[in-house]
Amino acid sequence: MAEERSAAGRLTPDRHVITGSVWLVASTAVVAGGSLLYWLVASHRLSDRAVGVGSTLFASVFFLNFVTSLGLPTAVTRFGMSGSQGAAVTRWATMWTTVGSLAGAVPFALLAPRTVVGPIGGRTLAAIELFAVVTSVSISVVVDARLVALRRWSTVFWRTMVITGLRLALVPLVPAGDNGHLLFLVSALPFGLTGLALLPTVLGGAAALTSRADIRRFAAVSWASQLAAQAPLFVTPIIVLFFARADLRGQFYIAWGLASVVLVGVQVIGQALLAEGSKTEHDFSRHVLTAASAGLAASALAAGAIAVAARPISDLFGLTSPGLIARYLRRLVPGAVPWAVAVIALAASRVRADERRTMLVGGSYAVVTIAGTLIGGVLGRAPGAVTGWLYGGLISLLVTTPIVAEEVGNDRPPTRLSELRRGGESRG
Repeated sequence: MAEERSAAGRLTPDRHVITGSVWLVASTAVVAGGSLLYWLVASHRLSDRAVGVGSTLFASVFFLNFVTSLGLPTAVTRFGMSGSQGAAVTRWATMWTTVGSLAGAVPFALLAPRTVVGPIGGRTLAAIELFAVVTSVSISVVVDARLVALRRWSTVFWRTMVITGLRLALVPLVPAGDNGHLLFLVSALPFGLTGLALLPTVLGGAAALTSRADIRRFAAVSWASQLAAQAPLFVTPIIVLFFARADLRGQFYIAWGLASVVLVGVQVIGQALLAEGSKTEHDFSRHVLTAASAGLAASALAAGAIAVAARPISDLFGLTSPGLIARYLRRLVPGAVPWAVAVIALAASRVRADERRTMLVGGSYAVVTIAGTLIGGVLGRAPGAVTGWLYGGLISLLVTTPIVAEEVGNDRPPTRLSELRRGGESRG
């Protein structure tokens, strides 16, 4: 009987990994579907220039959030479990994400092409507005990380429902014509304001943060590996833009936007592993196996579905050369399979606080996928670049697969916050 209770207890963490993954994937699907509808409505009501201005500013905000995150959301997911220290980590991350947003938004507003920031009303106004919007979005990401650490996945999901509802309700109110700046605000502010509204619910008490230097180091390493691992998701469109004909770039960006839904959906499974693996005292290998199975199953199903549905999906947009969109989709979506393995390997390495392996996974994935994209672009222009990206991801499996396989057979418990120190008192 005791053994049965023990076995049942060991199954519970797997249930949390699965439950968290389902909630987070559903949240990603809601945001993705809502964004698709938002921009479809906007494209039918506003001018092409307004849609271009709004989408460029919107993409710039989330790019700045990515670059200036400082690894803080990862640290909150890893160490933001319930208790006074979890709340202290969240407060500390909120403060520093505000600093990071300032360091990214102001230089961007001052240096970006005038065609990007001009619609806001000048560089000074652009700096103030972008700082405010980027800060609110960055804090919202920290809030989501804390909610995940607390297993409040349903709150994350319902926040995305509110975001989607607000965006779809407000976009018809944007005056028709050339209102790209207002379109941007309606698109971005629901992300930030809903997160700020939830911020008081995740801060908790006023305990002081211990092991600050160790968490700061963990965040820095996670940030560097995140920049490396996710660099292909930002660099690939730029490379393809260079190789693609001007009149055929839209076909790639539609395909890339659809494929990104799958890539982000797989990524949040790794976030669930990071959160749940940080809590367990045993059977972390089962967490890895469950998350890897879920990630591979989701990415493989998406690849199979797109093999059949790529052309009908492409025809919905009514652009010229829909066959090119389908061709891109059939290369981009299967790339989620090696991405899934990389995400799981990266999450497991972070739970272990293994800095060398964390950098190895992130760096190797970035190098081979970006190199593959460049080589493919030289040989076959934009379609070749997309094919090279897929092949680069497949090559990355040579590094990431052994790491995941090792973790599946590793019974050693995850690294605790107190174990980040090699003895002695906390620094910082």
